[in-house]
Amino acid sequence: MENILFSTYASRNLKILRKMYKGTKNNFIIAKCLSDKLIELSVYAPKFFFTLQEKVDYANFEGSRIIPDAAVKFISNLNAPSVSFNEDKTLTISGIRFRDSSVSLDTFSRPELATPNTSLNFEQQTLIDAFCSVQHSIGNDYREELKNILVEGFGDTARIVTSNGYVLTSRIISGNGTGTVLVPQGVTQAIVEIDVFDHSNTPDKIYIDKDDVNTRLNFGPISAYWKTGDDFPKWEKAIPKVLAPAVSMKSFDIGTALDTIRLLNKMRYLDYNRVTLEYGEDGFVVSCFTSKNEHILGGDLVSFPIESSGFDKPFSVDVNVNYLDDAISNVPSQEVSLTFYGDNLPIMVSNKADSYHCWIMLIRKIKNWR
Repeated sequence: MENILFSTYASRNLKILRKMYKGTKNNFIIAKCLSDKLIELSVYAPKFFFTLQEKVDYANFEGSRIIPDAAVKFISNLNAPSVSFNEDKTLTISGIRFRDSSVSLDTFSRPELATPNTSLNFEQQTLIDAFCSVQHSIGNDYREELKNILVEGFGDTARIVTSNGYVLTSRIISGNGTGTVLVPQGVTQAIVEIDVFDHSNTPDKIYIDKDDVNTRLNFGPISAYWKTGDDFPKWEKAIPKVLAPAVSMKSFDIGTALDTIRLLNKMRYLDYNRVTLEYGEDGFVVSCFTSKNEHILGGDLVSFPIESSGFDKPFSVDVNVNYLDDAISNVPSQEVSLTFYGDNLPIMVSNKADSYHCWIMLIRKIKNWR
């Protein structure tokens, strides 16, 4: 009998793969047997093609087989499930039979890459940490046209950039190679989330290559392909060109203040996310009315003075507490600097090492920057 006996940790990876195609017409996973202990799982996501070499306890089948979404969902909720491929093109999983997909494998092919014109490589953890920080600092608020992360290589360094239209984040990291590559958000999330630690031969580098048609990312048992694109906005246009004063403080201090403000608002059943950042005679203060109007009953003012340095001019600006908290919580150091450019201009959150920058747009969405 042709079957697969999945390992105990495979269910988590199957859930991640399922997220890539969920809600699309290609709602299945293609399984290919590489050996009696290794299979390849492939997904045709809307923006990319993704493969994962998955270690299994046992595999015995020929060629490639389609595992439909209902079966994938069922497998991902079991511990070490066994999947049998029947002669009538059905699947049996723990005694339950699933119909095979009517999709023909002949309509799908793996993308090919010609001679690359751009090649970049990074230390595994360095790039994963950078993807984590820039993605998390803008939360889940992605606009459809910005579901990419920009990777710019400058020889021995690289800059990672992304935005949701309200928050723009960049991170400088070490790397090798020169050129610009756009990586779909789904690919970056996958290499962050998928468990590859059971692969003892996983290399310590991530490779990104592109030609005029396709781009490929290789990372140990993971490969991803997508169409080469150049549609990321001219993000530098959103950055003020004027010099501006900065105030430095501990990330923990301001993060604690923002967490407390959000907790107070939730306790009052309010959905009000504006906080005021002020600098004056009392030093640097974060404050918020626990109501949209301070004259409404229960609209108390809460404020938190924070020890800071490096600033000598008064200012007062309003900013979304969620954007600010996401940006600060992803600063890769214990010290954070806030730079203020002026009324209705962005606030820049950065760290002293200058490797992380996050610009938060205060009032207006980013406009006219393409």
